[in-house]
This record gives sequence, C-alpha cells and structure tokens, in this order.
Amino acid sequence: MKRFSIYSTLFLIIFIFVGISPAASAEFYIPVVKDTDESLIEIPLKLDQAINLAGVKLVMMYDKNALEFKKASKTKLSSSLMHIVNSKIPGRLIIVMAGAMGINGQDVTLLTVRFRLKQKVAADLNTLVKITAAELMDTKLKTIEVKIREMKPLPKP
Repeated sequence: MKRFSIYSTLFLIIFIFVGISPAASAEFYIPVVKDTDESLIEIPLKLDQAINLAGVKLVMMYDKNALEFKKASKTKLSSSLMHIVNSKIPGRLIIVMAGAMGINGQDVTLLTVRFRLKQKVAADLNTLVKITAAELMDTKLKTIEVKIREMKPLPKP
C-alpha cells in the first residue's frame, strides 16, 4: 500500500509539471540566399525545430518592386499539412498550414517560396524578404512559442 502511495504521488507530481510546462519554443528564419543570375529565386522558410507541429500562420513581406511572387511549395516533411497562400496584396504573403498529424524535425524547411526577379538588384536578396509575424500550434492545439530570427546580409567581399 505504501509503494502504491509513493508511485501515485510521483505520478501526480510528473503530471502536474508536464501539464503546466509551456510548449517548446521555436525559431523561424530565412537562410542566407545568395545572388543568382537566374530570373527565378527560391527562398526556403525554415524552422529550427518542429515538435508535434500541426499549425502555422506566417506573414512575409517582400519588395514588390524587385520581386514577383510565383508560388509556395511544401517539402517532403511538410507534405502532410494543407497550405493556403494569400498573395492578393503585392508585397505581402499570408501563409497558413494545418494538419491532423504533427510533424517533427530539426532545422526543417516548411515551404519554399518562389519569386521572379523583376530586375537585377544591388542589395542582398535577404534584404528583399522578411518574415514579420509567425504563430505555431501543436497537435494538442497549444501555442508553441516562436521567435523570428533576423538574417544578417552577406559581408561585402
């Protein structure tokens, strides 16, 4: 009986701490995109870690004078999630992804966003796009804390 009481108490303590612990935090970022002579560029939208990730809302701004949005494609890992891209306002993308099964991984590319370069740009490509807002949700519909990492431009040679 005493052993049952000890196990019950330990179980209760673990349950309480697990139940109130916040979901793990994550960080969204765009890796450094090198200049290209191509007219189409692909920009990966990356997450440093995904733990039971089931929902994403992402707002991305881009220079509408230099870039024209073409499409956003899921990756193999994010293929189980549905996605919708609202691109009605040039210069802004609102991306929503959701799925019943969560995805997991480290340094995950969730989407690849394709743009057509309207003109040759003198600035680094990373200065033309920016993630301005992000929200994540896990499979239990709990909010996952997320930060947006600012990318530094490439150093000049």
